[in-house]
Amino acid sequence: MAGVAAARDLTDAGIKVLLLEARDRPGGRLHSVKTKAGSVDLGAMWIHEAGPGNALYDVVTKQLAINISQPHNYQSASLFNPDGSPGAAMNYAARHQGRRRAARQPVPVEAWASEYVQQLRGDWQQFLRKDLEESTHRAYSWHERQYLQFCAVAGVEAVPDAEVLAQFVVGRAQHGYAISTIEQGVYAVARWALERGVEGLASQLVVRRALKVAAKLAVPGGQKLPLDRRDLRAVVAVLRQQGQQHFIAVRDAALFLLGWAGMFRSSELVGIDWDDLRAVGQRGVLIFVPRSKTDQAGEGAWVFISACDAEEQMCPVRALLRLRQLAPRDVQGEPVGPVFRALPDRPRRLSKGTVGIRLHKWLKQAQVQDFDLYAAHSLRRGGATWAVRSGVPVCASVIPPNPETQRA
Repeated sequence: MAGVAAARDLTDAGIKVLLLEARDRPGGRLHSVKTKAGSVDLGAMWIHEAGPGNALYDVVTKQLAINISQPHNYQSASLFNPDGSPGAAMNYAARHQGRRRAARQPVPVEAWASEYVQQLRGDWQQFLRKDLEESTHRAYSWHERQYLQFCAVAGVEAVPDAEVLAQFVVGRAQHGYAISTIEQGVYAVARWALERGVEGLASQLVVRRALKVAAKLAVPGGQKLPLDRRDLRAVVAVLRQQGQQHFIAVRDAALFLLGWAGMFRSSELVGIDWDDLRAVGQRGVLIFVPRSKTDQAGEGAWVFISACDAEEQMCPVRALLRLRQLAPRDVQGEPVGPVFRALPDRPRRLSKGTVGIRLHKWLKQAQVQDFDLYAAHSLRRGGATWAVRSGVPVCASVIPPNPETQRA
């Protein structure tokens, strides 16, 4: 209805409008289903902030001549589970309005509850950990343990020390570590030092000189190979031999084809839910990526995946349709939950660390040479490499939510 109201206002302003429906049915949240007991409305039971000036309110009351009752006591509303059993009472309107007010009206410090302040102080370290992704915290912890082990072997006190850190850097360079790993180790130890009151450890001259030496001694970075389309085709062929009802094979085929065609990171792939997909006729599918590594503000972007008519087995859209047939359904028969589940009978989504492991397994079975030189990122690099070689503009497949948002 928001789209209808917007189209009406634009039409009234003399602008020609073409209204498109993204779903396979009109109505959006306005949806009625037929049951043995009659028709049941599943959505849009009230209008938020109803009153003159609200475009939807004006359409309903004036143009459709529908009588709207007075504001309802939402505290008495009941929440029902998908199986029809009663749930808990829900003050939906108050919660909705509260969130909106909180978003636009900062609360003065003198009005903060003392319980909140005490909880903030008690959980302070947990809040600080949110400055980095949890995977980065784990990597930093590993570097810290390695540094402490070096101190133990060297027979020196396990404290922040620029000279010891510089020796640790050069030692790593001479023992097969990539320069990217060594640099991350310096940042990790410097952060560990900062937590102990020692500032600027990484910027010390001896550490910077050691990094220059390490850059000359270290092994080349372990960047993985881009996955060639021919090797991807070989993997898909092996997967299709497992049968269309083999959940793992169908899932992995869709996972690899979509990751390759959409140039997705593994974290983006495993984060996709069925509700994030919108069919675009027979042309393809739009996938909403709510957040990515380069989109820390969480604005999101729509990525268009085109159907492939020339080679059916390499079509990511058809692979998704096959996986959709095996997905769990809600009461309306629509697929729900994560697209890439870990197991067919579990709602838990596949972890991002599993993508590379799955790819390794099937590359090996497809007898692809040097399969150990590929990782999950090979899907993204492979799709991008093929697009550049084929003259396809990579950014053309991305529809950002606003003109200022772009995806690399």
